[in-house]
Amino acid sequence: MRHLALLVPLLAFAVGCGGGDRQLRRITVVDAVARTLDTTEGRVQVRYNPAQCACAPFEVRTAEGWVRGDFAEADEEEALDALLAQAESDSAQGKLTEYGVLASLVTTTPSYCQNRVPYASLRLETE
Repeated sequence: MRHLALLVPLLAFAVGCGGGDRQLRRITVVDAVARTLDTTEGRVQVRYNPAQCACAPFEVRTAEGWVRGDFAEADEEEALDALLAQAESDSAQGKLTEYGVLASLVTTTPSYCQNRVPYASLRLETE
């Protein structure tokens, strides 16, 4: 038991004091989506992949991988309703379909799901 008491602080020090990794810039969800929007002139691939908890139902493809996103606004509500209806229909059929959409960021700070997973708030734009 005495050895365990010495081992725990040493492990905490080793894990908590990582050297060079702390120097690396950690990209945020919003940064990843912003970079993607910049490089694609606002056109992104999204997929409807609802989480098991209360969270944004869409994901956005970025260079860093898929990140959570939600459409908080839309130029035309009908377009957002149509996208959501198509996505829910495809999902009900067991399809994980990607949709090309025109979007922009609503805010430069992430929103958070119930389990503290960050996501980007997007605006669905019409062409």
